[in-house]
Amino acid sequence: MFNVKIVNTGFYLPPRIQTSAELASLIGVSEDWIVSRTGISERRIAEESMDVMAAKAARIALEDGPPPDCIINASTTPMQLIPDSSVFIQRALGFDGIPSWSVHSTCLSFLVALNTAGALIQGGVYKRILIVSSETGTPWRNLKEPESASLFGDAAAAIVLEATPSGEESIWMDWEMNTYPKGAELTEFRGSGTNHPPNHPTLTKPDDNLFSMQGTKVFRFALASVKQTLESLLKRNDFKPTSLTGSFLIRHQVMLLMRLKCLDLRKQ
Repeated sequence: MFNVKIVNTGFYLPPRIQTSAELASLIGVSEDWIVSRTGISERRIAEESMDVMAAKAARIALEDGPPPDCIINASTTPMQLIPDSSVFIQRALGFDGIPSWSVHSTCLSFLVALNTAGALIQGGVYKRILIVSSETGTPWRNLKEPESASLFGDAAAAIVLEATPSGEESIWMDWEMNTYPKGAELTEFRGSGTNHPPNHPTLTKPDDNLFSMQGTKVFRFALASVKQTLESLLKRNDFKPTSLTGSFLIRHQVMLLMRLKCLDLRKQ
């Protein structure tokens, strides 16, 4: 349990819109096919770099307040392997000398960054942490895989995290993360690592540099995992499912964030 508060937020959406009707002609399916399977009718396409989008969202979150004393980048689409993308984000913001690094946990990156930042603030290491998630996923879409290519768009968001002010009730109540290596091949970006080195004549193919997902298997694999995680989290905090009225459940693949808005929901 961390006594922390999200003091402000910011986001940035690129102005260019790509409708599902436009994308359908690129991936060889119909608009109805995309919308019925994903619920997505349009997505944003970035014409700026990832660090520029991140800085635009971060400036809104920071407002006129003091600079952060730590910057955590929680993005899955890096500028390049080295240096760390947080360096480019800090430069785009016009800052210098602020400790910064990236948390890369694929779809869970923001939650892992939030939990990490909460622990650092609770421990007194930092007082004001900027967390930025800026994704430019559309260049990495594999248009030969309509199932995954129809999902991605570009955007950026940021939060500023501080210790909870005296007299306020804002806490990060609990956290559970489970990792299952047996699902490692279900979502992949195979290129650029030692398994598939860039330009290797036999180990690397062009599609290895694009995102790949076995969507049906991911869904089936995640279904049981999410249920198990939710049950564990509820039991540990002495909650019943019916106690979650007025709360937020955000579920994404094997990720679960449970944010309980009111402490008085705890079972007496």
